[in-house]
Amino acid sequence: MDKLKPIILDDSVEYRVYFANSPVDEDFALATLSSLSSKLKQLSSGWLWHCEEFSLELVKAKVSEDERSSIPAHLYGVTHFGDNLDDEWLIVYMLLEASKTFTDLVVSIEDSDGQFLLIETANALPRWLTPERAENRIFLHKGQLHIIPEARHPGEVGVYPVGTPRISEAIQLISNGTFSTEADAAVQDLLSAKLAIFPDHIHKSRHIAQCVLPVSAAHVLTHDPTLVASAVQTFYGRDPLQMRSCRNMKHFAPGRPEDNLCVNTAFTKCLYAQLRQQRYRPGVKSGWQMPPPSDPQFVSHDLGMKLSYGLEILRKQAPKSAGETSNTAEQDISDQCIGPRWDKFLSSLQARDYFRGEMEGSKEHQRLTAEAKQYYSSQLAREDAPSTEVVRRSTEVGRRVQHILDNVPMDVEKLRQACAHVKPADSEDWMSIDQQELDKLLQQYHFGSDPSAASPAAAADSAAHHPSQAGQRYQPSVEPGEEQLKTLIDSMKQFVSGVAGPEGAEFPTSSTGAVNFTADGFASAISSLLGGNHDKDGSDSDCDLADDLDIGDFDDDDDDEFEEGSEASEMKSYVDEMDHQLAQTDLGGSFERAQAHASAGGSSDLPPVDIDMNLVKNLLASYSAQDGLAGPAGNILHGMGLQMPQRDPSSST
Repeated sequence: MDKLKPIILDDSVEYRVYFANSPVDEDFALATLSSLSSKLKQLSSGWLWHCEEFSLELVKAKVSEDERSSIPAHLYGVTHFGDNLDDEWLIVYMLLEASKTFTDLVVSIEDSDGQFLLIETANALPRWLTPERAENRIFLHKGQLHIIPEARHPGEVGVYPVGTPRISEAIQLISNGTFSTEADAAVQDLLSAKLAIFPDHIHKSRHIAQCVLPVSAAHVLTHDPTLVASAVQTFYGRDPLQMRSCRNMKHFAPGRPEDNLCVNTAFTKCLYAQLRQQRYRPGVKSGWQMPPPSDPQFVSHDLGMKLSYGLEILRKQAPKSAGETSNTAEQDISDQCIGPRWDKFLSSLQARDYFRGEMEGSKEHQRLTAEAKQYYSSQLAREDAPSTEVVRRSTEVGRRVQHILDNVPMDVEKLRQACAHVKPADSEDWMSIDQQELDKLLQQYHFGSDPSAASPAAAADSAAHHPSQAGQRYQPSVEPGEEQLKTLIDSMKQFVSGVAGPEGAEFPTSSTGAVNFTADGFASAISSLLGGNHDKDGSDSDCDLADDLDIGDFDDDDDDEFEEGSEASEMKSYVDEMDHQLAQTDLGGSFERAQAHASAGGSSDLPPVDIDMNLVKNLLASYSAQDGLAGPAGNILHGMGLQMPQRDPSSST
């Protein structure tokens, strides 16, 4: 049903693979599913999925009287990736690479945020493409991202669809190749840069650790290493009731210290960080004999204890009998479709003309109502209780653990022989980064894959570390602080004087790229702006910053205007009197005055307010008050591509 778009659970990605030559018979679809699954398995070989593995299943065609509600036969899958976004991007990489081989397939993919591919490539997208207009327009085909454009003039009305395209219409338009639907090169480059870490990242993201485990736990994880992810997730998301049930560990109880086994266990870095950072101390009666934290073996014992608890919880969640279902409290669909939420849902359908004017009680109205109830039961009702999906997955994994314990023979001697050749654990240095590395990562995220090109200051710093490339990088010929300060003021003026559009305020962009303030240059520019920067011979600096920054652009002291006529003269006297009164208050004393005007020997004893200097002063005060956290000043400056210098912790200002 086109108007009933399926809901994607949080932290999940949904993908659909359509056939270019529709309709297709079931045998052909199943053969394609088999060969495609084999190819995708090769692309993800060695990857440890965080929550759920990638999977595809065949969805048969759905034909409806309303052509927009018809859906062709396709392959469908959904994967819950949890806290590890690498799972999601690996799926994009897999499907994009597979589309190069299977050229007759068209792929769509989105997550709980919608078209996340557009979020990643937002800086290069055409302005017309908004989330509301993106439905059924974004696809992967032949290794490229395709965006079906809108008809921009009458000549394109018969070529490109008006409004939301039908799925069949979109697939035909992309697969035919008669009219261009490939996204611009800039969009393709952004997506390629995001996926460039694969396939090397599959191996680089692995972390091998030593874990001291009970024999039964070592047996289970040796037989099925992928259960490590489920054990970590279960322990990571444990609740007090689950831990209470583990007071007497029946299946993975710790043995004597000499009976436990030290084995190598493979994690992803995300899984390892989740497990390693969990703080848990087993009870005295639990049987765990943990070494002190200062002991070199503490980490391996700590990891093994946590994994054992995770496996125990999983085993206890397995059904007691084969016929027991995972949701014994499941209600009838009609019983679920009651209450205020259902009424609100039904009203929204009526507002969107879902029933197409059919009379209530008619056969067609009853059919549409039944479909709406079915959808509500399977999608919206599940959204009210997302833990149901978690319980389902835990139950399935619990069955796997139970099957290994009950049906796979345990060879203790073989396990002990493997322990004799255990490898050292990988270093944990990647878990700790300093301020410089964090800044580099943030800069890379904001400016692209080459942080050294983000700003002149970064380029100069890179040239200092790579003298052989210094001639190819930025070399400042003027004092950077003054030029950067001028950029700050000009950008802020442009931002304030700009007009906000329907989507909110738009930040100005500089033709010179992002600006990175150096602490020394910035302080020198501030000093010059205050009038305290002079040459050695006592004369004023050759670069009069007050003139360069157009100080007074917003000043209201244009004498020519006030001297025209008596009204202007009278208005000037009012303004002067107001300024004189404000000068005696705390408010008047809080403004910075123009130094150049004050030393000019003018007739007025009250120098005009320096608008630009007050702008810089208040921006700095607001930015400093954030203490490195997010705030209005930092967000505005960041949006304009202005990087402020790091605050010196030893400084009081």
